[in-house]
Amino acid sequence: MPPKFENVPYQANSNPVRSGIKAWRLIVRNLDDYTKKDELVNLFSPFGTLKEVVQPKSKIKEKANAPFAFVQFASKPDADNALKALNGSTFKNRKITVNVSIDKDSYVTQQHEAKPKAPKRPLPKDDDSDEESEEDVKEVKPVIVKKEAPKKAKKKTVADSRLPGFSDILEGTDSEESEEEEEEADSEDESDADVESEEDSDPEGGEAESEDEASEPSAKKSKFEHSGPRPADKATEEGRVVFLKNLSYNTDDDILKEYMAKFGEVSLAILCTFKDTDQPTGTAFVHFATKESADAALEQLASEEGIVIDGRRLHGFRAVAREKAKDFKAPDKTASDKRNLYLLRVGLIRPGTALANDMSDSDAAKRVSLMNAAKLKLKNLHMFVSPTRLLIHNVPFSMNDKDLQKIVLELVRSKNPKAYVTECRIMRKKVEKVGNRLKLGPSKGFAFVEFTDHIDALTCLRKMNNNPTIFKNERRPIVEFSIENRAAIRLRENRAERSDAAMNRTEEEKQAAALEKTKRELMAGGAKALPKKFGAKIRSASKGAKGKAGKKKSAPKAGKAKAKGKKPGKK
Repeated sequence: MPPKFENVPYQANSNPVRSGIKAWRLIVRNLDDYTKKDELVNLFSPFGTLKEVVQPKSKIKEKANAPFAFVQFASKPDADNALKALNGSTFKNRKITVNVSIDKDSYVTQQHEAKPKAPKRPLPKDDDSDEESEEDVKEVKPVIVKKEAPKKAKKKTVADSRLPGFSDILEGTDSEESEEEEEEADSEDESDADVESEEDSDPEGGEAESEDEASEPSAKKSKFEHSGPRPADKATEEGRVVFLKNLSYNTDDDILKEYMAKFGEVSLAILCTFKDTDQPTGTAFVHFATKESADAALEQLASEEGIVIDGRRLHGFRAVAREKAKDFKAPDKTASDKRNLYLLRVGLIRPGTALANDMSDSDAAKRVSLMNAAKLKLKNLHMFVSPTRLLIHNVPFSMNDKDLQKIVLELVRSKNPKAYVTECRIMRKKVEKVGNRLKLGPSKGFAFVEFTDHIDALTCLRKMNNNPTIFKNERRPIVEFSIENRAAIRLRENRAERSDAAMNRTEEEKQAAALEKTKRELMAGGAKALPKKFGAKIRSASKGAKGKAGKKKSAPKAGKAKAKGKKPGKK
């Protein structure tokens, strides 16, 4: 339960702003894994009214939260004050960062625009250029192009200047609200000496190559583009390269290399970055000097403790060659449809298609308005498309529930004789009271029909939708899967459960009362639960009296009397 504040209470987001936009929303990073939502409310609520606090669950640890959260304020001044006061502050012995939360596209665009562009270096000028002839200048140009090209290549970003092979696996996502997993990639390593040897090649050959490039500009090729197959990476073939994922954006090469040195000598530790923005992707490659060191690192990654750097647990695999990486199964990127939105396409009829040729203008206009209304409803994430419940429009006003159910079952039972309808209800206006009787109001022209099986509902929709022979040609049935409110359904289910529980309690109380009454009747005479003897019971008064008399002269009493007579003799 969130704590209460006198001046700035925590409020739920009952009146959200424009759909798809959450204004004055901040993102907090570097939180402790077990930070609670109430603690974030206590931290941010003094700056203003909170509309929402979202803290995603961790995908690594059970019963833990992700190291970031989203806090939405009701006004911009409150969000600005919280941003200025809390950014860079210490919370639970950790330095947190607070920034304005934006969508992914805007974030990538801002990073790309904010990246400074390297100024173009002017070509060196010779002091005696005025005295030289045009022929001398033409002879100098190829040499200048040869010497300047490597320098510009060295001045490129980190992603362009690192070893060949790494630029092909720089893939990732910038999403601030989720931690998506990147694909495994291979690493192909070339030493710095090989790169320098390419740059410091034979001058004569380089001059001739430059002349060819000047004469045929379309034939230019980068020095890092290989015409033939790439050379095999020795470190990858020996199994000394480890590919790491889920790195923090604050981790750099030095921190990674220093930590991984615990498992053995590290010859290279390099982080992957995005080519356009130069931002880290959260992945890296670590080259060990020996295969045993790489095995030790992988063993630690697979253990329960794992490897945690900057508050994030790493995932790692042994890097493989590019040819072998193709053998791995690609992740399934099929779009998920948890709200059954694709079911709306079943009843969709677009203008200009064969099905819409004989459709009346009123029906066509009504279908467009219904589709726009469906889109507006589905902006609410609680709304989903029911797979078994149908919404039927253009129902004749004179038709009742039984007539509609009969039509529906005839269409479906031709394919499935066991089809069953759980609901068939024509929506009507308020019930009218005529004297002492209740009279149903007029029909609204649409109805709900629900089946027990999705296949039956689909069959009914396809046979009934836009069928000119069922109602009227001018007012054909418009059938679509019904859009339901998940929250309302849960409330209805909870209400039904409480009602059933109350009925069960009432029935149990009745049974308990009847049981107590029966037991009181049986216990009224003072009888025991079961008799000691199961012989025939003597019910006559005479026999009862004889029994009493015989009981007085019983042997045990006589024995007692003899015992009394012996006592004086002994004394």
